[in-house]
Amino acid sequence: MVMSLRGELEPLLTELGQLAESLFKYNISQLPVLSLEQTQQVTSIFNSDLSSLVTRFRKYYSLDESDLAQVADQFAISSDRWMSPVSFSAFSCIARAAKSVDDMRNYIYLGSWQGEGAKAFYSSFLVPFGGAALIHGQCAQEMAIAAKALADAVEVAKESIVWICKELIQFLGGGDGPGLPPGEVKPDGTSEAGFISILASVASLYLSVLGPEAAIGDVLLSATGLVSGMLSESKYPFTEQPIGLADSGVMPEVASVLVHNAWTALDGLDRNIAGFDEKIDQGLETDLDKYGPFSSLSARLQDPHLQSSAYAQLNFRGFGNPVKDANDAVVINIVNLYYAGYRILPEAAEEYGNAAAVCSAAHIGSMNHQFPRAVAKFNEAAQEFDKLLTTAVGELTESAAAIVKAATTYHTADEYGDEFTQIQAKIRDIPPPGSFAAQDQYTPPDWLGQPPPEWLSS
Repeated sequence: MVMSLRGELEPLLTELGQLAESLFKYNISQLPVLSLEQTQQVTSIFNSDLSSLVTRFRKYYSLDESDLAQVADQFAISSDRWMSPVSFSAFSCIARAAKSVDDMRNYIYLGSWQGEGAKAFYSSFLVPFGGAALIHGQCAQEMAIAAKALADAVEVAKESIVWICKELIQFLGGGDGPGLPPGEVKPDGTSEAGFISILASVASLYLSVLGPEAAIGDVLLSATGLVSGMLSESKYPFTEQPIGLADSGVMPEVASVLVHNAWTALDGLDRNIAGFDEKIDQGLETDLDKYGPFSSLSARLQDPHLQSSAYAQLNFRGFGNPVKDANDAVVINIVNLYYAGYRILPEAAEEYGNAAAVCSAAHIGSMNHQFPRAVAKFNEAAQEFDKLLTTAVGELTESAAAIVKAATTYHTADEYGDEFTQIQAKIRDIPPPGSFAAQDQYTPPDWLGQPPPEWLSS
């Protein structure tokens, strides 16, 4: 559950101020007689120190401004799977698009068309797109890890701030004690959440997203030498600094010393935050460098320069009078070709567009004070990822247009009878992409959108 730091801390700061002023007055009363001027000077210094400490506590309220757990879920959720994408995350959008495009092999490549154009489409688009989509899925996974790790770090930082405040209150003579600090081991062996365990825990949460079921992805990523920055960083330990108030060695406690010790404790917390900030920054920097997935040439689709003429040649002829032959090869394959270009690729482009929209909306505008490097690198990675996905949208759209043009201008079938007339009639019945209501009312031929039968691909 996301903590409201302001809501938790404000009542504590009020109590802290009252207790500190009370203890300070007691401390003053125990000192040798001071002149009025000396008393005013000491009081002024203490009040200034106390006010500065309270102001410093309140500067952490910027941690309340972003719900990074929600940002992480938009890129990937732990239940996402490459082969069975069901969520609306960027990862699932990419996986659904990849599955749709890969299905096109069934009724485009497997013997349905031949010639240089068909080979070019397979080698210049289908294969590169499949590899690029896997890398794009890895990028979504890395973005989710970074966002979730930052989200968890923010919560640990909030818990630590509240803990330091409660410990100071206890030393000032109030409260029931703060309990164990975040990251400390309990007597039963369990551990409170601390910075030290965040990245490894988050990385393990997302390991199954591109896990064993996407073994082909592991092979691809290994073969291209890609380095997963966030996953790699999770394997290196994080050194966490203690945040407890140092023992003043003075009894009874002195208010001014306790205020100073609380300031020092917050310094330790800031060092932990800075160390974790650097860790996330380094992980994303590894993702973005020339050996990482975001910069991989395999993640950048190139224009295959496919023309509609690439689909003009089929490797079989019609079977007599197509009006009487329900399995006319020309009709089946031209309509399948049209269906792929008119619905399949545009729907894949739409999925990629949805994933790109996640990236463009993922800008983190707060927390620059606590996590400046990680926030800047995350925003940079989101922009780069957006560019990759937007490029894919364009290539999918252009390839779809070429296929549709080929199918709707196919005239070779005329020499075998009235196949062209049948083709035009069947493609006019196909609902437009995105029209789910019309699709539900549409009864497609048994062969439409299905793998070609053995007799067709032989």
